[in-house]
Amino acid sequence: MILDRLLGNYLRRVSRRQLSFQAVDTESGLPRAAPDRSYLLYLHVPFCVVLCPFCSFHRVRFKRDRAEQYFVALRREIELAAESGFRFSEAYFGGGTPTVLPDKLAEVVRYLRNQQGVTRISAETNPDDLANGAASLADVGINRLSVGVQSFDDELLKQMERLEKYGSG
Repeated sequence: MILDRLLGNYLRRVSRRQLSFQAVDTESGLPRAAPDRSYLLYLHVPFCVVLCPFCSFHRVRFKRDRAEQYFVALRREIELAAESGFRFSEAYFGGGTPTVLPDKLAEVVRYLRNQQGVTRISAETNPDDLANGAASLADVGINRLSVGVQSFDDELLKQMERLEKYGSG
């Protein structure tokens, strides 16, 4: 238990430096895109309200101010890719939970649709996000959802610490 706490504190300090999202005055470092190609864009949104113990993806506990900064940085990354000639035909928002801040997600989706002409947009989400925002996700242009139900077995959901948060599958 003590080792877990020490390791956890160390990793939080290290990741804090990486998650500062401060502007860097440098070239993007991206290679030039092939001018005759379009690409699939994967956007990782690492924030989760609950850190599920079974998840192996990079994720951090949701904090509104950090998540808002992240969405600003995410849009800037898309702009840098566009400056390097990348044109995207599809976008996939994975996570974490990309729908953790639906209004910020909507801003990025609008940018992709308006600036890149992206029409196929997918996003991962949790069941409780659908109850409050499925229509708004469709309105902004997200036309495919991957819903993190994880299991329809309530015993398994309880073991994964998802039953209390999200309810029965």
